[in-house]
Amino acid sequence: MVRNISRVAAFCLMAVALSMPVFLGGACDALNFEGLNDKDDKDDNSKDKNTPQIPEVPEDPNANVFFYPVRFFTSANVLYTDGSRASSLPVSTSVQAASFAIPAAERGKTIYSITLSPTGVTVLVGRNAGERIEMEFSSDGRNLIFRTNTTGVRYTPIRIGVYGELIKLRDMLDKSTWTVDSVTSTQIQPDYLNAAFIQDGDIDLLGDISYKAYNLYHRWQPIGVVASTPADTMLFAGVYDGNGKKLLNLTIETDAEKQGLFAGIAAPGVVKNLHIRFGEIEAGNTSGIIAGTNAGTIENCVVSDSVITKALTPAAGYKLGGICGENLYGGKITASYFLGNVTGVNSVGGIAGVNSSTIEACYHYGAVVGTGSDVHHIAGDTPVSTTDCYWYNPTTRGILTDAQNTEFSASTWPAFPSPDDNPAHRWAEYKIRGAATVEDGRWKGTLGALGTASDSPARADLPKLWFD
Repeated sequence: MVRNISRVAAFCLMAVALSMPVFLGGACDALNFEGLNDKDDKDDNSKDKNTPQIPEVPEDPNANVFFYPVRFFTSANVLYTDGSRASSLPVSTSVQAASFAIPAAERGKTIYSITLSPTGVTVLVGRNAGERIEMEFSSDGRNLIFRTNTTGVRYTPIRIGVYGELIKLRDMLDKSTWTVDSVTSTQIQPDYLNAAFIQDGDIDLLGDISYKAYNLYHRWQPIGVVASTPADTMLFAGVYDGNGKKLLNLTIETDAEKQGLFAGIAAPGVVKNLHIRFGEIEAGNTSGIIAGTNAGTIENCVVSDSVITKALTPAAGYKLGGICGENLYGGKITASYFLGNVTGVNSVGGIAGVNSSTIEACYHYGAVVGTGSDVHHIAGDTPVSTTDCYWYNPTTRGILTDAQNTEFSASTWPAFPSPDDNPAHRWAEYKIRGAATVEDGRWKGTLGALGTASDSPARADLPKLWFD
């Protein structure tokens, strides 16, 4: 159970000073949650047009929840995260899809789950009720499957738009959920193992403390399995494109190690264009908000309004980072930043607890606290240098060079070089987006102007990445 008082108070003080939004997580009892069919025994993508259909019902012009197949469903029950419900909403059917409309008065709420009758299939959703939501089900109407196009072929990249689809992605790396062949008694590996995925909407991971009052609170279980034997360890090696969308309210409370959205990212895995907001992790060693370990690529990612701290066990507190716990040899973290606090013992960093590879064009905005050694704003323990990175908290600001924190002031602000583009200036390596002769730069600005600084800089004065 989380002890929130001191770390949340510290984060609130920091947030007020920085004019940041504040997320207050809290201690929560384990949720006894049963009855959701968010695992399917078989990823059946067939669209059998020969099975008799229910009578076609004209589509509601206000419909915003769409799903396939159309032949099973007659009504929908919606449960919201505030504990309220919308019951027996009529389902319309057409050749293209079945659909229903969320009542207009409830479109500002967050949907916890949707249950469809008469099959009784229930799916965790985690979406704003006013948005367009799409889902697809197996040919018997009882299990959620990944969505397909009109010819029955799974979308490439695979679309992730509701919590239940994220669970299917997680099950991909959990052999205990795989189907067993009835003849050979062997497990059948999913045919989408380590495929490419793309997120098509903001998803609430249901870790907001306020949801506990309605028994709707969830602790996240990382994508990937870290086992005692290498043969049973399954880490993500596909592509997850956040598509500029958010994952909200990611909460983890455990003594286990290698925690985060992903337990680990293996080569050649890529996580990109993702924004995690309101993350709160209390975990064992080698943990970060995005990943426990990274041997792949993390690029163009944001973690904001978040905290990560050590678990209460005495052995915890090592290799904690705002983005990942340990950036392994071959791993790359680029054009990403963390807004929040990290608290641990040894090897504690705003981007990574330990860096053995590449961190470039990243920044941390917040506090890093450690009671031991190797506690730094970009990477705690970093045998290799980082490139074009900076950090800022309410009292100091600096860059990280040769594994050391170097504070800068207004007069020593790292500046983009003059138009001669002197290669001796490290901040020149990725140029500035917007220059007439420079393409695909990391930093926003114009040639010759990286940003400004003063004795008491506001965040508006600090350099921004191209997507900020």
